[in-house]
Amino acid sequence: MTDRDFQLLAIEEAKLSLQEKQPSLFVGVVVVRDGHLIAKAHRGQFRLGDHAEFTALECVLAKSHETAANSTVYTTLEPCILRGPNKTSCVP
Repeated sequence: MTDRDFQLLAIEEAKLSLQEKQPSLFVGVVVVRDGHLIAKAHRGQFRLGDHAEFTALECVLAKSHETAANSTVYTTLEPCILRGPNKTSCVP
């Protein structure tokens, strides 16, 4: 698969985002390592307000015992650099 293919997968994942407020942010993420999809997520996948990047990296990968090391993250919106007091940013 190409970069474009993976980005299109992220767009399809974004369409699954849960509407929380207006305007809603529809965000999808796929994580790829060595040309293989290892995780995907969308905003609000497990809980309202959870960011897609957080869900993919902290929830999906952790449950599968995969690591994000040497991976590429494709996302439909730039990852946040600031979060509320109880969560770290999506990009350190």
